[in-house]
Amino acid sequence: MLPERLNMQIGRFYQYNTEMRRNYTLTNLVQSYSLVINSYLNEREFSSVIIIGHSEGASLLPLIYNEIIKKDKITGMVAISYGGLSVYEQVNILANSNLNMPDYYREACQNINDLKREIELYPNSLGEIMGYTYRWWNGFLNYRPYDYYSNINIPILFIHGRQDIIVPVESTEYIQNNLREKPFDYEYLENADHIFSSVESKRELERIIYNWYMEKYR
Repeated sequence: MLPERLNMQIGRFYQYNTEMRRNYTLTNLVQSYSLVINSYLNEREFSSVIIIGHSEGASLLPLIYNEIIKKDKITGMVAISYGGLSVYEQVNILANSNLNMPDYYREACQNINDLKREIELYPNSLGEIMGYTYRWWNGFLNYRPYDYYSNINIPILFIHGRQDIIVPVESTEYIQNNLREKPFDYEYLENADHIFSSVESKRELERIIYNWYMEKYR
């Protein structure tokens, strides 16, 4: 399972760690995760490996898959709370969404075009917008996982909560509607948010992954 924050530990505060914030980019994330997976597979023998990612980790799955040397060992992937659209497309959807979200957050989403112009002016700034540096935004803003999923032909399970205000469910529906010929499966949880915060949604998430695994690999 891909960690959501590269070399970051839950509960620790990294706002003033300049090196950590500077290195936290799409390119560095993909290189780091790919190196770890390739090294792990080179040192061990597996007949089947399934890569699981949630949120940011899920967004990187197709890029990481492209960098894996022993692709024949990767027999499936699970993408949780992320689909195929770019961050820019997702934020535009959220700006007009009927989902319940804080006013300040909706306003930030509605100002995405102004924010985009500022990011383009200062692509390497360590200043932050909505909790992420300009350097992070510069890599993720227009990156579309969909463009890479179109060249992948292994089983992938996409799971998305319909109450997600971080990555709208339309991001996963876009893949389902436009890559119908792929061996991909989709599950949507009506009352789940981005992190499956309720006990019920967590249990449902576990059940979905378990059933998919048993159907595909046992």
